[in-house]
Order: sequence, then C-alpha cells, then structure tokens
Amino acid sequence: MDKMSSVSIAIAWCLAWGDEKKPQHDLPVLQQMRQALNKGEEVPEEVQALVKQVRELEGIDKNYFPKTLDELKNDYPNLWNQNIRIGLVYGGATKIKQYVFESSKIQDIRGASRLLDRINQIDLPAFFNQNYQPDKNHPNRYNAQCNQVRQWLDANFFVDYKLSDVL
Repeated sequence: MDKMSSVSIAIAWCLAWGDEKKPQHDLPVLQQMRQALNKGEEVPEEVQALVKQVRELEGIDKNYFPKTLDELKNDYPNLWNQNIRIGLVYGGATKIKQYVFESSKIQDIRGASRLLDRINQIDLPAFFNQNYQPDKNHPNRYNAQCNQVRQWLDANFFVDYKLSDVL
C-alpha cells in the first residue's frame, strides 16, 4: 500500500474524527490510522472505508472537470454523499512585499508585521503543540502566549481530549 500525502492524511483524520468535538472513533484508532498511512501500511478496520474515500479523492485526475453536478454525483457517489464537514488550513501569507511597498502608513506596516509574527511565532506553534523556538536573547518570550492559545483551543474544540493528546 502506498503512503499518503500529508494533506490526504489530514483529510482522513478529519473524516475519521467526525464533525463533533468528541471524535467518533477512539483516539488510539485515529493515531494508529495516521501512523499506518504515514508508513503505507494497513489501517484499522474501523476507518478503512473512510481511507478508501480519501484514496478515491486522491485518484481523481487533475484535469477532471465535470460538465454538470449530476455528472460529478454519478462519477463519485461515495464522495458526493460524504456529509462530514472538514476544515484544513494549508498555505501561507502572500503579497507581503506588495502590501509593504504600497502602504504609506508606517503603522499599517508595523501592524501587519506584528500580526505575521504572532501567527508564525505563537499561533501556529501552539496549534501544533509546540512552543516558540526562541533565540538566545529571548528565552521563553512567547511560551506563555502559546499556552494561552492551547488552552483556548482545548476549551473550544475538544471534549474528552486536549490538543496535546490528539497530535
């Protein structure tokens, strides 16, 4: 069995979790699934149907473009009928230079820079259960803020688990 891309593994994880704060499968099953997909091994039986759907999604030709929604429904009924909503964030900041050089207000430039610093140094590391990796001049500068972000995520998105349990 082939390894899946990280985006496909994330989609499989979201589908296996479900659309509630509490996962529809036990956490060890989800973790086994992720490990198996990373290694290209067999996944637990409970999630095989979902992984099969993700593989079907992966297998759609990049040039596929149906003429009608009915054609899409007929070609991929398993995917069309999947009703679990997922949310993935994949990307980065764009057009920063354009913004900086088009703005005449130094406050705007500083504000945008601070927002990007906050996202890169606090929010993203906290989301992935890591702390900011400080330079030697600022040890532990943002770790308290990372912990606040983690606490907020735990309170708003998880019932029986903490973010650190899931990742």
